[in-house]
Amino acid sequence: TYIGNYFTSLEMVGATLTVMALDAELKRLLDVDVDCPARL
Repeated sequence: TYIGNYFTSLEMVGATLTVMALDAELKRLLDVDVDCPARL
């Protein structure tokens, strides 16, 4: 899954950058339109 807590920090500032290899299959899957009725 692309979503989840890999690590968390309390009361700390910073940023996280995730890098992955993108081939045609992954690009096609990530570009699919979605409808999420429970969006927060």
